[in-house]
Amino acid sequence: MGAKTAKKSQKGLIFTEYKAKEFLQKYAETHKALLLNQKEVKKLLLEKRFSLNFTFPLVLKISSDILIHKTEENAVKIVYNEQDFFKTLTDFDKKIIKYKARGIIVEEFVSGREILLGIKKDKTFGHVIGMGLGGIFTEIVKDISFRACPIESEDFDSMLNDLKFKSLILGIRGKKNNIETLKKLVIEVSKIPLKNPNIEELDINPLILNEKSCKIVDARIIFEK
Repeated sequence: MGAKTAKKSQKGLIFTEYKAKEFLQKYAETHKALLLNQKEVKKLLLEKRFSLNFTFPLVLKISSDILIHKTEENAVKIVYNEQDFFKTLTDFDKKIIKYKARGIIVEEFVSGREILLGIKKDKTFGHVIGMGLGGIFTEIVKDISFRACPIESEDFDSMLNDLKFKSLILGIRGKKNNIETLKKLVIEVSKIPLKNPNIEELDINPLILNEKSCKIVDARIIFEK
């Protein structure tokens, strides 16, 4: 089901969310997702029968290269039952043409702490990896720690210790997040430029970290020309 596309820009090839997560599956855990193209959306709306292999709650997103901030554009929504699902699907279907969307993403809902993880190719230092609080906190607190790629276990520890708000990542109110899983994921992601030196930018925002797991929810990758 669903189209698998990437696009080109003045910088080079760009993998947006769905394609980027397909690429990252080789290195880290991504959460369950499905891209429905417009034909598949129309079929579901016509049948009015929920036949997807998912359990509620779910997240629906419009998949578009021109949609940078999905929340602000009301292009992402959590749905809790079939009635919510078809109501949102109908609404999003009307916006597919407006946003030049390739379709609608259906994905499992994962709760936890949002983490930002990114790689950038620096002219002086080569590829560097950054980690900090993700989601709405990215711009609010601007608390990010950087290291040269690839990193080892002790590098991750020092990155975490550099963060002013590391207690939010470790867990609060008696809940301890799965930091070992986060560490393994960050280390693996830091190795990606070794086999893919043409990556110019890799943005993962957010990772969802909780007591059990750490999963990539949204991502974008830009390759050099």
